Amino acid sequence: MYTSVVNQKTLKINRAYGKLLSNREYQCIKLLAHGKRLKEIANVLDLSVRTVEYYISNAKVKTGCLSHTLLVDYYWRYYERKEINL
Repeated sequence: MYTSVVNQKTLKINRAYGKLLSNREYQCIKLLAHGKRLKEIANVLDLSVRTVEYYISNAKVKTGCLSHTLLVDYYWRYYERKEINL
């Protein structure tokens, strides 16, 4: 399962110290999680592809995820659940 792949210790540290994603980082991973490609995300947010890559890279560092797949999994676990429960 993903729990063995995602560094749980890093996730706890990030949440404990309040390392939250910026609005743009959140928007990028949300669109990524909904199946958009980098070019499509760039078009939707009116950014360059390189800027989208930058935001996603920052989000991966902040969450401790090593790949896009793990970042999408992180989104579905921690963000989508909160949006549904609101």
